[in-house]
Amino acid sequence: MHNCPRCGAAEGTKKFVGPFCIDCYEFRIRIPDKLELQQCKRCASVKLRGEWTHFSEKKISDWVESKLKGEFDSVELAPDWKGAKFTVEKDGEKVQIEKELNFSLNPDICPECNKKSGGYFEAIIQLRGPDARISKYAKLFTEMLEREGTFISKMVELKEGLDLYAGSTKSTLAIIKRLGLTYGISTSLAGQKQGKRLYRTSFSIRL
Repeated sequence: MHNCPRCGAAEGTKKFVGPFCIDCYEFRIRIPDKLELQQCKRCASVKLRGEWTHFSEKKISDWVESKLKGEFDSVELAPDWKGAKFTVEKDGEKVQIEKELNFSLNPDICPECNKKSGGYFEAIIQLRGPDARISKYAKLFTEMLEREGTFISKMVELKEGLDLYAGSTKSTLAIIKRLGLTYGISTSLAGQKQGKRLYRTSFSIRL
């Protein structure tokens, strides 16, 4: 029986890795002092690698794992990403080391939610027809635009139907075509930004 040359712990009282006990052995694992991500407090999306994306536990786990460096065979993250269990193989034996992670999700507002809160829109979807069909397609457009990463900033009820104010002309047109709807189209000048003319597009849809 021998003792750990650093702390004096006797073999058998702790797990040993070579001549050192597991607490004194210097595992080559590098963990950042801070692991921080921005999270939109409205839609819960997160900013990963410079881009806003829908919240996903797997995406966050993959990002955290990419920040952990060193000589280990695998890592298991805690559900809240505030801890990690590393598996290291030494001398033909697997050793597990637990480390704390200084992880945080910092509240912010993503660009799309910022636009939405300010009433921003690029397109108007003019739904005309029976009330039941208008209601059905208003819900469809809202859900499908959200999946495209954009939004409906407001809905205006009119005697002749319903107008949806959408955050993206490109996404609106793609969804109209995906749904196989017949539409009329018109554009109007909305202003200028950095010398470039900005247009808004109206899509007239008879249901």
